[in-house]
Amino acid sequence: MEYKGAKYKPTLTGPITPIYTIEDALRMIREHCYYFFGISFILFGASLFVTLIMNKFTTDSFDYFIHAVLFIIIAIFILKFKSRFFAVLSLLTVVYLGIMSIYLKGFDQYISKLLTFILLFASICCVRATFWYHKLAKTYVTLNKGLFFISLLIAFTAVTISIKENFFPMLAEFMFTKFEAGKEFGLTTDNNGCVEDALDKINKSRIFITDLKTMGFLNGCLITSQTTKGFCDNVPIEEESKQYKIWPRQHCIELRQKDPFCETLFYAVQVNCSDSGSMESN
Repeated sequence: MEYKGAKYKPTLTGPITPIYTIEDALRMIREHCYYFFGISFILFGASLFVTLIMNKFTTDSFDYFIHAVLFIIIAIFILKFKSRFFAVLSLLTVVYLGIMSIYLKGFDQYISKLLTFILLFASICCVRATFWYHKLAKTYVTLNKGLFFISLLIAFTAVTISIKENFFPMLAEFMFTKFEAGKEFGLTTDNNGCVEDALDKINKSRIFITDLKTMGFLNGCLITSQTTKGFCDNVPIEEESKQYKIWPRQHCIELRQKDPFCETLFYAVQVNCSDSGSMESN
C-alpha cells in the first residue's frame, strides 16, 4: 500500500496536519519547538532592553527572563526526549499565562495575547505530535498514566495554593496600603481632587492590578477629603435603578475616558455618595 503521507508534505504543520509516520511526528515536534525557542529569544531581548532602558534589573526584566528560561527548558525536554509530560505542561503553562494576560493593559496586553496565541498553537501541536510519536514507536516510558495525571494534579494544586496563599493576601495588603495612602492624600485635597488623581493614575497604569490599588486609593481619599459642593449632585445612588447601572459608563464617556476601569472608579464614587447621604439623613 502506498504511503499516504508521501504526497502530503505541507510547508508548515499544524494541529490538524495528518500524522502517518514517526517522521511526521518528529517533524511536527521540531517545527513547533522552534516557536518556543524563538519566543524565548524575544523575551531575552525584551529583558535586556528593559534593563538597559531602566539602568537596572527591574521586575519586568525578571519576568521576561524567567519566562524565556522556562520555555527553553520545556522545548529542550520535548525536542530531546519527546516528552508527553512536558508537552502537556507547555499547554497548561501557556493557558495559565493567557489567563494572566487579562490583567495587563494597553500595548502589553496585545503583545501578550499575540505571543500566547503563537505558543498555544505550538503547544497543541507538540502535545499531539508527542502522543502520536510514542503511539507509532510503541515506546513505553517509566511514567505511567496514573502517575502522569497525579503529577498534573499536584502541579495544578500547587499553583492554586500559591495563588490563594500569596497572590490574594498580597493584593489585599497592597490595596490596604493604598487605602491608607489615599486617606492621607485626602487630607490635602477635596473630592474632585481625589477623582482627578485616580483618573490620572489609571491613565498611566499598564497593569490591571495597579488599577485595583488605585480604587483602594480613591476609596480612602474620598473618606478624608474636603467635601466638594455639588459633588454628589446628579449621582444616582439607588442601586435598583437603571440609571445607577449606566451612569458610570455615561460619565466616563462625557469625560472622554477610554480606560475601561474608569467605570469602576465611578462606581466607587456612587458608593461614597450613597454612604454620605445615609450619614446626613441619620
